[in-house]
Amino acid sequence: MSTIKEDIHRLYELNKVDTDWEIKSEKLDIEIVASPPEIPAGGAHFPKFVIWTPNNLDGWVAFFANYQDGLHTTKWNLAKRYNRLVIDLTFSNKKLAVYPAYFFQYYEGSDIERIIYSMNDGGPWKFYETGQVQDFENLKHYSKRIKNKRMNNDIILEYLSKIGISIDNSFFQSEMDAIYFERTKW
Repeated sequence: MSTIKEDIHRLYELNKVDTDWEIKSEKLDIEIVASPPEIPAGGAHFPKFVIWTPNNLDGWVAFFANYQDGLHTTKWNLAKRYNRLVIDLTFSNKKLAVYPAYFFQYYEGSDIERIIYSMNDGGPWKFYETGQVQDFENLKHYSKRIKNKRMNNDIILEYLSKIGISIDNSFFQSEMDAIYFERTKW
């Protein structure tokens, strides 16, 4: 899931796609794209994503995709090509996820790229960080002995709160219709 500092209609105009995509506008329902927590792995299925303006987040667009990586490259390109602020997130439920991962990726145009993650891909937990430290970060988290305590759902929510973003029920509600994109052929 991601948040993008942009007006939804302007974002749509930036991302008009060719005829290989079906685009529709209707009431927000995340499960049209994928039913969390069962987000499919790999790239053998057609991508789908939805963008909407959360009720609690004026001036931002939320983005949710049916790929485990959240179609990361799409959002990275939005930040770089169109000089937008994009915050790309990966939350996990350690009890359900086979390979839990927690990502906080912050892109501000082509100038700032900050990536922090903690993940387990079947072996020991890994922690990684790169890029310019941002004002909202608490560096004490990164020195914790247990790697999955260095970045996790609570820390992601803490950082979002410091930026002014709240992922609560109103985040998943929108007065405006959401815009759904679904690739229909390769």
